[in-house]
Amino acid sequence: MAKVTQTVHRLRGRGRAVLSAGAVGGPDSASTLLSLRSALADSGAGWYGLFALSLFALIDEATVYVVGAIGPDVGNALGASAGGVGLLAALGQALVALLGLRFAATFYRRDRRAARAKQFGGAYGASLALGSVTAGAAALTPVTLAVGAGAAVVYAAHRPLLMDLVPPGARLRALSLHRAAGVIGIVAAVAGVALLTGPVNLAWRGVMLVVGVVLVVVSALGLRLRSPGYGKFDTDEIAAMIHDDDGDTLRTGDPADLAFWEAFRRVLLIPTVRRLLAVWAVLGVAVTPVVTYQAFFLQEQFGLATGARAAFYGGAWAAALPALWISARWGERLWRDNPPQLLQMAAGTLAVLAGGFVLAVVPVLAISFVGFALVAAAQAVAFTAMTMVLLSVVRPRARPIAAALSGVFFAAIGAQGGAFLLGSVASRYSVVVAMLLLVVPALGAARLLRRAADGLEADLDQ
Repeated sequence: MAKVTQTVHRLRGRGRAVLSAGAVGGPDSASTLLSLRSALADSGAGWYGLFALSLFALIDEATVYVVGAIGPDVGNALGASAGGVGLLAALGQALVALLGLRFAATFYRRDRRAARAKQFGGAYGASLALGSVTAGAAALTPVTLAVGAGAAVVYAAHRPLLMDLVPPGARLRALSLHRAAGVIGIVAAVAGVALLTGPVNLAWRGVMLVVGVVLVVVSALGLRLRSPGYGKFDTDEIAAMIHDDDGDTLRTGDPADLAFWEAFRRVLLIPTVRRLLAVWAVLGVAVTPVVTYQAFFLQEQFGLATGARAAFYGGAWAAALPALWISARWGERLWRDNPPQLLQMAAGTLAVLAGGFVLAVVPVLAISFVGFALVAAAQAVAFTAMTMVLLSVVRPRARPIAAALSGVFFAAIGAQGGAFLLGSVASRYSVVVAMLLLVVPALGAARLLRRAADGLEADLDQ
């Protein structure tokens, strides 16, 4: 019995070392952390997969901003009501939930992640160009459908694929770079829309056409993306380790042997997964309404016109770039030394998020800008850390399922619930009261994350 226990502890420690999740190097492990370039070169992974997925993330976020920026102009020009435009936006959110799990089921049976990422990377630009020549209120329909389906692909394909393209010791930095690319997409879209509607003086159709053509051309740079398969740096390494230790290949319950819904059920049986999904739902309530309320608040409180609001929005999001750069290496070290500390760090950033909501409604433009910048930076850092943990506690083939579920809980359950609840508060009281109310779910999410940290190590060892 003692020998069995020793073997279990030895394999558990070696498995953690393979995953770069604790038990790695003691007090000086930070000094042995390889640069992202060295980690990719030493593993043979290369840069292209990370580059291609980051490029598609940039296109995704840029398209979302462009649609939001020109939506009111489309509605005014074509006679579509605000309710109609809002219904299309709600349809896009619903697609994240419906298609996310559909894509996860497809990827579970057959690894089509790279193909879908390329397909929808090009679909954004094509849908914008198509919308520019579509008559009537349906002009936004193609791009709304593309944005909803594309977001589902970002959840179900991009992030799980990154986990297979990048070795464990560099995954958090790769996920941070992928998120940073999305932020750059937002900033680039702000600048592009300002240029096209300002000095170039294009109407909304011209904006959609020009941006669409540019995005189609840019998306071609990612067409060589290929999937390495599931578990190159996880399942294969651990199976080889067990074989070397025991002299025989042991089966470890790879979910490829299970039906999709059984694998789905097993993912939900993991306590850390359930806790993180609850956090995503609560954050959906807190984070998703910010863009809407920000526009109304800046217009009512400071009288900012469309161009000034766009510059404010882009500048606030730019603050997420240094935050992601700093947190990536710091978080990687925490993950190597003591994985629960990564969730503790994320919980701390959600407390910063709550503080940002308070500062955002201060009637001084500079202070409000700082508040919104803190909100953007904190959510980017926290979401990246949560994604790292979520995809590390499930087996490689089941990662699209867990990632798609995070999209369902955030974009469907949390976002829709938040829009309904806070919309009622804003109409009855004011936008300021609604934004201050967002502090409550932000602090609640931080508390849930701290609870999730307590059971993380047990789930990593399964």
